[in-house]
Amino acid sequence: MQRISSVKKAISYCGLCGDEQRSANTAQRTPLSKQRNKHLQTTLIEAAKVAPRYSPTLALLYDREKQKGNANRATLAVARKLVAYLISFETGRKTQTQSSGQRKCCTSKWKSGSI
Repeated sequence: MQRISSVKKAISYCGLCGDEQRSANTAQRTPLSKQRNKHLQTTLIEAAKVAPRYSPTLALLYDREKQKGNANRATLAVARKLVAYLISFETGRKTQTQSSGQRKCCTSKWKSGSI
């Protein structure tokens, strides 16, 4: 996961953010970016619709954003949080495997024939 170094870049790659155009004292938000991985964006949006049913923290985030007015915007906030969870899992896993000096996964056991 070296190509995507931050959560912001991952959210942008997934197409879950819009652009912001600034001029003088005004800022205009644009709709979601059209330069995206469309299949990944669709999958994350569908997962974000189901995720609040199974995660209390995501349900709280969804409710808080929905109270601001728009259910679609709340779903987008949940999708962004899912991407943040995935990136943090990946970076946490990398640091764990690098510190131990050996990979801890089932593929190495599978290749050695111990599974």
